[in-house]
Amino acid sequence: GITLEKQGNTKEAIDVWRNITREDSSETYAKAQFNLGVTLGKIGDTEGEIAAYRNITREDPPELYAMAQANIGVTLEKQGNAKEAIEAWRNITREDSSESYAIAQVNIGVTLDKQGNTKGAIDAWGNITREDSSKLYAMAQVNIGVTLEKQGNTKEAIETWCNITR
Repeated sequence: GITLEKQGNTKEAIDVWRNITREDSSETYAKAQFNLGVTLGKIGDTEGEIAAYRNITREDPPELYAMAQANIGVTLEKQGNAKEAIEAWRNITREDSSESYAIAQVNIGVTLDKQGNTKGAIDAWGNITREDSSKLYAMAQVNIGVTLEKQGNTKEAIETWCNITR
């Protein structure tokens, strides 16, 4: 499937991925569903994309499950369905993938902030640790600081920004 996709044979790649069943190999099936989701998203079939990602379950490789949930959330958020996007992102645990967990928490925070839920946004960003991802931790601390500053809490904002190290 991947080779066909790289050669520009998208339809054939999609057919190959759709023909792989969980009975063939559950791990291969999950990878095929992930690749199918990515490809369907590229060609604008968001319904098919989300369906493919949802075929990846918690029993599949955790990293793959986390990435699928992250992609579901991004697609739903782009469609204006923030509630379901947040639900998808909340399915991701630190145990699945600390990096995907941190990405999900950033996305939850940004989405809640857009909705005016600054407490929820700060809580989501505050869930991210340096151990999850130092880059995303720094981004979250910046976001928390900016939000606190907007609320007039300059001292707290500065304290938050001071959490960021090189």
